[in-house]
Amino acid sequence: METAMTALFLSGALCHLLVLMLGLSQGVHSVPVPTDLPMCTASEPAQYSLTFSGKWTRAAFPKQYPVYRPPAQWSNLIGVTHSLDYHMWQRNEFASNGVREFAEKSEAWTLMKEVETAGERIQSVNGILSAPAVVGGTGQMDTEFEVFARHSLMSFMVRIIPSPDWFVGVDSINLCNGDKWKESVTLELFPYDAGTDSGFTFSSPNFETIPQDRITQITSSYPSHPANSFFYPRLKHLPPIAKVKLTKIKKTNQIISLPMEPTQSNLLPTGNEIEETLISHFLLVPWNPNMPSHSPHLGVTVTVKDQNQKVVMSKRYGKLGKFTFTAHISGQHYLCFQTNSTRFSVFAAEKMKLHLDVQMGEHSIDPSAQMTKDNLEVLEESLMHMREQMTYISRQQEYQREKEELFRQISEDTNSKVVWWAVVQTSLLLCVGFWQMKRLKDFFIAKKLV
Repeated sequence: METAMTALFLSGALCHLLVLMLGLSQGVHSVPVPTDLPMCTASEPAQYSLTFSGKWTRAAFPKQYPVYRPPAQWSNLIGVTHSLDYHMWQRNEFASNGVREFAEKSEAWTLMKEVETAGERIQSVNGILSAPAVVGGTGQMDTEFEVFARHSLMSFMVRIIPSPDWFVGVDSINLCNGDKWKESVTLELFPYDAGTDSGFTFSSPNFETIPQDRITQITSSYPSHPANSFFYPRLKHLPPIAKVKLTKIKKTNQIISLPMEPTQSNLLPTGNEIEETLISHFLLVPWNPNMPSHSPHLGVTVTVKDQNQKVVMSKRYGKLGKFTFTAHISGQHYLCFQTNSTRFSVFAAEKMKLHLDVQMGEHSIDPSAQMTKDNLEVLEESLMHMREQMTYISRQQEYQREKEELFRQISEDTNSKVVWWAVVQTSLLLCVGFWQMKRLKDFFIAKKLV
């Protein structure tokens, strides 16, 4: 009898343990990594143009449509090209601090730090793309970016202004199809809630969501609150608030081929070698001189490759500089100029113009003197970079000082008006009181009650 009871108890315990394990397996979710996507085997990178078009109009979204302070508009576009193991943001997941700041305040610095950290730590982010803000709900913004076989996915965000924490965007769109790149992709965009602010209307004050919610898509019936600016219970689906089109284009990077003819340097006696030397001066300026550059750290990366496509020199300079290269072997060499406004920069939509002055000839090269000169150029570049940073910080401080002065002036004016209104209101009450007492006294005298 006892043996039967023990067996029954053990079987019941095993049953409960099995149910508990099944419950835990359903409750624990790992980070989803898509496995149904085919591996990209494209042999060459591809360049795409991105066109973002706003469709936020009063006719399509009449409820509480913002017309002033501020009117309907779109923030800067911030995006990344990445691999399968990275997500800039993801539906039904919690927003990072960078996504939170961008969705609430249009500030992208924390988000850029997160992206750069992911790119340095796990090499999952290849590049950052951006486009300037659009003033108006129906404007358009354009930018270009490059994708590679290992980093064939693209994600981006654009904040809806004004809004509590609403944005539109794309999460991990794959531009590769096997060994080929897609020619064109068009997507309709709908609003998302970052889950960090509990406001229901476009102009809601800051009301932090505690605890933080997950990123959810806003629909015509969710959130189901009558005050919600996107609440249209009679509509089955919201119309798209924006559209994005990705089009494959030809590469715009131009490689300058500089032929290096063989010399008689190998027949000269030993000592200071006479070799084919290239000296180049360059200046990077905005394409439109009437529109100043917004990037405080604009620079050029110069890469030199030999005839076997082997990199023999790669160095970063400021927007104005000079570099010297000596060819130690004969044959064609290739120069590639790349600006940092197309990679890890928030202001990547600017078109730039490169002025280049190339001089070639035989020069006597002293290795020690050349090394010292290179070290001085690196130091000069660092000092110029620090000066640009200090200038940028000084401008930001001046801007904040002006904002503080304006806010103080508005506060003083408001306080003065409130004081005068209180004085006028008190005087009016006293006058009315004296007038009522006089009328009451005259009434009593007329009735001979006094």
